[in-house]
Amino acid sequence: TQATWVTNNKMPLPSPHGKQSRKDFISECMANDVMGKEFPDSQQRYAVCTSRWQDAKANIVEIDFTEQIKKIKEEKD
Repeated sequence: TQATWVTNNKMPLPSPHGKQSRKDFISECMANDVMGKEFPDSQQRYAVCTSRWQDAKANIVEIDFTEQIKKIKEEKD
């Protein structure tokens, strides 16, 4: 599996995809040439990679149950 690269106005930022594991994503992100040039300090690069992982996974768990709750309430009435 490979990370997807998202481009912002300064540099491409990696983004995990599908079921890519945290370990695989961080490893790939840390070894990337562009990330190495943009963030030569490995601790800073690790922080950026970790942040990208967390941001991507936080978006996955966002679920809106509003409609389901509304249906359940209607069924009870």
